[in-house]
Amino acid sequence: MDKNLTGKDRKAVVTVECGETKILITVEQKALTESGEIPEEGETSVAGLISEMFYYFPQNVDVENQRIELTYDKQGRLKTWKEKKTDYDGSVYIETLTYEYGDNVVYISSDRDEDYFITAYLNDVGYVVRAEEGRPGNIQEVTTYAYDSENHLIRTEQKYEWEEYIWTDGNLVEIRYGNGQGESDIAVYTYYDNLVNKENFDFSERTSWLEELVYAGLTGVQSRNLVHTEIGNSESAWKDNGSWKYETDADGYVTKASFSRLGETAVDNNPRTVEIKHSK
Repeated sequence: MDKNLTGKDRKAVVTVECGETKILITVEQKALTESGEIPEEGETSVAGLISEMFYYFPQNVDVENQRIELTYDKQGRLKTWKEKKTDYDGSVYIETLTYEYGDNVVYISSDRDEDYFITAYLNDVGYVVRAEEGRPGNIQEVTTYAYDSENHLIRTEQKYEWEEYIWTDGNLVEIRYGNGQGESDIAVYTYYDNLVNKENFDFSERTSWLEELVYAGLTGVQSRNLVHTEIGNSESAWKDNGSWKYETDADGYVTKASFSRLGETAVDNNPRTVEIKHSK
């Protein structure tokens, strides 16, 4: 086996079947630096990770915006998520989330709300299968996650509602929502053939009700290409229907993305925009 010089631990699960007997073998390869040393704790040396995202509307950038700064450990795992949000009334909201890693579990806490706490239980390849919101002994919400053989998320479920995800050629093409009241919605997505999702990130924020897990890369392998359009069938879908445009750097990483809503007029002169920075 070649040395793992990526700076990030990696795992693989091997399935051995003989008759009715099935054996799962997990192979874990610890990260090494390019010089062959084990990374020490501290900032990541993994290039291409998203380090900052600045959301705004072009016509009122200073009035309403959101800045998210991300830091990682030497293995490329998300360590802190810092948000500064300025609202249209001038109020400013600042919060830092901290990620702590155990054996197939991640603990997420907030410096702003001591009652905020997420425990994310991971499968053998590092993706969340169960997330508990609330402190131990006072769990407020439980979300479960299921994946296909390619580690694509195929179902998210809470007590009274759920979503199913349909994949084609490595891209998420349909989301089906349902709940205990019998309500159901479907959203359909198309993609740019020539734009690859190098960050393995869900820029459209579709595949989890907990964005904290999405930013940490815990919700499975994301779409192979960058999403182009979103069209839903619900009565209020026109509010979310629209198309994405991107700017990329010379290496293909997204530096700017904007989402233009079709709305009732099919024109959006003030699309929500995000500018993105990456680790070097």
